[in-house]
Amino acid sequence: MTNDDLGTVITYLENYASDLGFQLSHGTEFISYCTDATPEFADDEQAEAYIARVESLIAELKATHSSYFENP
Repeated sequence: MTNDDLGTVITYLENYASDLGFQLSHGTEFISYCTDATPEFADDEQAEAYIARVESLIAELKATHSSYFENP
């Protein structure tokens, strides 16, 4: 995987997390209606925990590959 590929993956994950947050603002049922492979959530807390985990993975990727994200 190249640095450009990594940047693209992180962008996709950031978009996904943002989309889920937007959908959650309309209720957990809306997330299930608008997605296919994302698990269904019993309540807002479950959805928030899932979104937080996605955001944590993004942060972990950025930290692990921080040299890619440093400005020269």
